[in-house]
Amino acid sequence: VDPSAPYATSPGYTSLVEGTYRWTADYAGDANNNPVGSGCQEEQVIITQPAVQGCSPGYWKQDQHFDSYPVGVTSGMLMSDLGFENFDGKTVLQVLSTGGGGLNALGRIIAGAFLNAEAIDGFPGDGQDVVDAFNAVHEGTNDEYNALKAQYEALQDPCPLN
Repeated sequence: VDPSAPYATSPGYTSLVEGTYRWTADYAGDANNNPVGSGCQEEQVIITQPAVQGCSPGYWKQDQHFDSYPVGVTSGMLMSDLGFENFDGKTVLQVLSTGGGGLNALGRIIAGAFLNAEAIDGFPGDGQDVVDAFNAVHEGTNDEYNALKAQYEALQDPCPLN
């Protein structure tokens, strides 16, 4: 490959869970270079632990930690005001404190993930990424809830905040 030729890259990917990730690299070629490609097993990276961890929903629902909330966000703010769909007028604190499985369990993890993304430098993505991920599955199945829940649950603890 001509080192002076322009090259293309894919946007970065931030892993939310540990595991082995595989991809292919393909180049269509040009007037000076032949096409080339790699097989799935040739390009891989193993993630053992995300670089930055976040805090659990249990951390965020304790009033002594309300001062750790990101600027402009309070425990009494409505989830819908943050952009989340399907929380029926519940506040951040109410969602963090809701018991049960399914959508309730996902809600707790998502509320915590939003706060982590906005309050902790280096946490994967930002609050809008968390909102978008939730809104994409909130009318889905328990399997979809559990998959998203597992991604963000893997990023909590040890909490880097006070």
